[in-house]
Amino acid sequence: MAFPLSLEFAQSIFPLYDETHRGLWQRGTEAALNKAKQIKNQRPLVYFDTRLLEEINRREEIEKILLTCCSNGDFELMYMPLVDAKTYKIASIEVLVRCPPLQAMGIGPEEFIPAAERANMIGDIDTWVMDNALKTLHSLEKKVGYDGDVSINISALELYNNEFIELICGACNKHEVSHDRVILEVTETSYVKSTKDTIAIISGLRDLGFRVSLDDFGTGFTSINQLLSYPVDELKVDKSFVERIGTEGSEERMLNSIISLGHNCDAKVVGEGVETGYQCRYLTELGCDYLQGYWFSKPLTYFEFCDFYSKDHLVDIKTKISELKIIR
Repeated sequence: MAFPLSLEFAQSIFPLYDETHRGLWQRGTEAALNKAKQIKNQRPLVYFDTRLLEEINRREEIEKILLTCCSNGDFELMYMPLVDAKTYKIASIEVLVRCPPLQAMGIGPEEFIPAAERANMIGDIDTWVMDNALKTLHSLEKKVGYDGDVSINISALELYNNEFIELICGACNKHEVSHDRVILEVTETSYVKSTKDTIAIISGLRDLGFRVSLDDFGTGFTSINQLLSYPVDELKVDKSFVERIGTEGSEERMLNSIISLGHNCDAKVVGEGVETGYQCRYLTELGCDYLQGYWFSKPLTYFEFCDFYSKDHLVDIKTKISELKIIR
């Protein structure tokens, strides 16, 4: 029996005649080949040039700084409130990691996190974040009476780490934090790549009381069957959909579909990237359970969050929202 066979080719060229590049031929060829694989046409060919050399040098500089920061714990945490759409009370705080030495160079987590994953340093960063996030949660409870939850972003690679469950449980025990107050965020694209082993880790976490959130929902290709078979506790609607509210006629149908899908799977739905009162009211009327974005607060330091929580700044926002009218 004959089976159809399809092949995809990608090519890279490295200029060995260039003496200044000779020591880079292996990394340079690999970098060019990776670029070529991203080209979606009939001529996936990339030539190693100065631009790729700059990318390699930048990546190596980031990795060098990260290595030092991992050794010294030179990271900082910021806190982004997540608001209950009905009560306008803070339901949880999302923990965001920052690397001050890299931030001074204009490099944020959207760049250094993938670099840490490639360099096998992400486990050290995740461990630092989990430990300090749970330590902060315990501290906030004592300092300002915070009784909400904490949401921690985890790398997709942790879903392949058989020791991850033990690590997060150990951190909770160390800081006296109940499992049901911890939400673990995974991006939709990493959830798509889940295997039976990663699903077992997700199921194991949920069985222990942890909640799992699917971040950036709508940007990837999550199978509905997969979502139904291995449900999560929360879906975070990607901010790209929220940005289009009031500008395109199709956004309401798409948002309605996502919210309905989440609720049908017994998951809470979060609208993230909320920057206007109109978006806030719109998402609330569509049925979002929680809201998050600069309309409520920018990412806050520990002491800024203590002040924000104590003064209950959301009361005035609730009044403003009630006065808005939605046009459909």
